[in-house]
Amino acid sequence: MRFTSSVLASFLLLTVCNASENPKSTTPSHAHSGANSVQQLIELTPPDGVQDGYFGESVAISSDGNTVAVESFNNAAGGGAIYVYEKPATGWQNATLSAELTVTGAQWLYPPVVMSPDGSTIVASGYVKNQLYAQVYVFLKPADGWVNMTQTAILHATHGGASNFGYAIATDGDDILVGSLGCSGNGDFSSGEAYLFVKPAGGWTDMTQTGLLEETDPIGCDRYGDAVAIQGDTAVVGRSGGGMTPPVAPGALYVFTKPAGGWGTMSETAKLTGHTNGLTDYLGATVALSGGTILAPLTLPSSTTTGAYIYTEPAGGWVNGTQTATLTNTNKGVTSIGNGSALDGSTAAVIAEYQDGTSFALTLYDEPAGGWQNASTPNVTVFPSDEAAGDYFGTHAVSISGGTIVIGAQGATRNGIAREGAAYIFQQN
Repeated sequence: MRFTSSVLASFLLLTVCNASENPKSTTPSHAHSGANSVQQLIELTPPDGVQDGYFGESVAISSDGNTVAVESFNNAAGGGAIYVYEKPATGWQNATLSAELTVTGAQWLYPPVVMSPDGSTIVASGYVKNQLYAQVYVFLKPADGWVNMTQTAILHATHGGASNFGYAIATDGDDILVGSLGCSGNGDFSSGEAYLFVKPAGGWTDMTQTGLLEETDPIGCDRYGDAVAIQGDTAVVGRSGGGMTPPVAPGALYVFTKPAGGWGTMSETAKLTGHTNGLTDYLGATVALSGGTILAPLTLPSSTTTGAYIYTEPAGGWVNGTQTATLTNTNKGVTSIGNGSALDGSTAAVIAEYQDGTSFALTLYDEPAGGWQNASTPNVTVFPSDEAAGDYFGTHAVSISGGTIVIGAQGATRNGIAREGAAYIFQQN
């Protein structure tokens, strides 16, 4: 399993399970407000898939829900690709592949893949051939639309082989934030870094960072940069603390507010922690940002997840604090939540793990009218139409916008090819 085109249409209507039901039930619940059903529109597989291709290891969607990107670690040509799909006038159920994006000079593409809100910029990372470091690749949509192409620009750190550079990436189109974990071993016990790139006036080009977003309390092997998010004037960097065993520090989120003079090297505006703040909570391993709301599950693949934190921005702006609400899942069969998550306005999408990893489901939590508050059950639980053990549905591969949700299943065996991978597009009703 990795954590780091034929099109199969499906029109199965999948709905809520509640705690007393069989975990695979599709009986609708009438006890919850908000969207109470989700329709699976289509399942995507690559046209050039191979064994251990892991198509769906990372996914992204534009803010209007009309463009989807799916990353694959490997394909028939070797080195993997980013597959771009655009919604036809007749709907996602009739989608076909629009373009295949590849990189020059990289041995493999690695997750994550991210997309600007308008769908015109796609960013991913890849390891450089015969080297031990990564670069970040930027693809800019041509005037006539997405076509098969290689990268428009390459981003890298000023000191060259930054350890795990590109482990986390986020973009709002004009800015790209890149996490670099540090602590690579062989005497390197450094703390992580977060590199900020601001688009030049002439557009994206090969470049080094504009500035660094720095934590004021670095600790060696703290995994600062484990997760990143950026939107407008706000950036968030996660520090999971899990670079060593036992972890060296409690997890935390560092929030940065863009200065009047623009982004540059700076320290955090606020530090967000949890009420319990335990060393093994792994807060900061995953983060999502939407407006003034931050979603941060307590998760690593080796941990038992206790919940997902919601933070809301105070009226006066971000300040040091703890979570506004905690989302948990007490439904029958759920063993952990949070190995995949995304946030869009008032909807939090969180992957739930069943029976210790044999099955995964998409769960949706809706913000109540009075604002986020603790919740022990999701509003909606959705299983894919053809899930099998080992598919890893949604594991680190969830993106949501405007009610459209794309989810990867990197371990799925499709077309008779082991771990070729798949991706699903769902629509809230």
